Amino acid sequence: MTRHAFTNSERKKGICAQLWLFMYGLRLRTKRKGNALIFGSAWHILSSVWWKTKTEGGNAQARWHACRLAADEIFQDLEQKTEGFDPHNPVKVNLEDLKAMRSMMAGMLRGYEGRYGLDDTLTMLADELVVGHHTLSVKGNAGASMVMGRIDKLIVDNYGQHWIMEHKTTKSSLADWRFKNGYDPQAATYAWLAKHELGIEVVGVVYDLVLKAVSPEPKRFKVVASGDRLSKTLPAHCTATALRNAIGYHGFREEDQAWYQSRLIELDNKADPFFRREFVRFTAGAVERVGLELHAEAKRLRAYQRMIDKAEMEYNRTHRSTDWRNKVTNILSKVGHEYPRNASACVNQYGRQCSFMDLCRHQSVESMAGLEMLPFKHRELVDDTQCTCAASDTLFRDPKYVSKFNDQHAGIIDLCIVCGLERKPLLQPNTALNHTAA
Repeated sequence: MTRHAFTNSERKKGICAQLWLFMYGLRLRTKRKGNALIFGSAWHILSSVWWKTKTEGGNAQARWHACRLAADEIFQDLEQKTEGFDPHNPVKVNLEDLKAMRSMMAGMLRGYEGRYGLDDTLTMLADELVVGHHTLSVKGNAGASMVMGRIDKLIVDNYGQHWIMEHKTTKSSLADWRFKNGYDPQAATYAWLAKHELGIEVVGVVYDLVLKAVSPEPKRFKVVASGDRLSKTLPAHCTATALRNAIGYHGFREEDQAWYQSRLIELDNKADPFFRREFVRFTAGAVERVGLELHAEAKRLRAYQRMIDKAEMEYNRTHRSTDWRNKVTNILSKVGHEYPRNASACVNQYGRQCSFMDLCRHQSVESMAGLEMLPFKHRELVDDTQCTCAASDTLFRDPKYVSKFNDQHAGIIDLCIVCGLERKPLLQPNTALNHTAA
């Protein structure tokens, strides 16, 4: 039986077989990160710190302090990477961009605290939880593949219902983000994993959406030429609270009072443009349907994997070159045509071009500039050198998903077939989740 594991991200990339080949068959990634990815990753970490501190009983001051310490560590690390080239994790950002990011993130955290700090309707059970389970056929038989995932947050509401929470940041309006991401099987995949691996029924997903912008301060509002009152031209993303603060700061003419009152009522009735939590319940049978789709997808991805494994083994047997670029060009010349291109995947829903466009067109060493080959397939399941796949006790005990490796220094060690790192159980299991699942 083929040893094979895949994630929802891998499944999504599989829409273009050539893209799958680059990212998961050959384990290629872009060296540099864009500002959007850096910002989103930083916010993801800070939101986890905020939630963890709140779950532990920390008040608003404790949450702010914890997030500030985490932000210091994040941005100090990023600043160091701008001073010199780091071949392992370089970033594409300058110091001025980092300062702007940090300032904006501080404002967003204050807004997030003000919006949700006193909300006790949701309780976090687990954070950044890695789970895995065999795919299941229509008859319930275990397949030859395992689907893996890292759940942002598993939460429970006041009615005892379990939800998956997904943190998302966006530059466009929150409504626009929801429109562009109307159907994404990721949350349903996580719900399927929670049901079959943890025994927890998840009723839906909570999209915790945050706009990458800060509510305008009073000084940002326009004033008339005389400077003694507020102009009726309001800045973008204006809220009722921001307008009230600006009126108190700048003042207004008595004859304009009715106009400002009508604008305040209008803004009070509008949805918050900065923060939005959208609760989306899964329809009947949606989770099990995704499970069956995963089983079908696994067959295709497993066939892709077998082909590339065979080509890589043949290359390693007949070539002594250690340059990964030569390996890539050789493998592409032999089996690249077996992974057809899909033009609809060249540009995503945000208008961004595929990072592998040059390599897809030319398949040459020169077209690999800015790329690197990773030692593992699934970066999202790896924390430094620790295999986090072991968070699933079932997966850790299953010998079919561990390969033996004879290390010249450590002797025989267990390697995870999912990420390629040494398999070790996590030292700090999630006791809250274990208690709930029991």
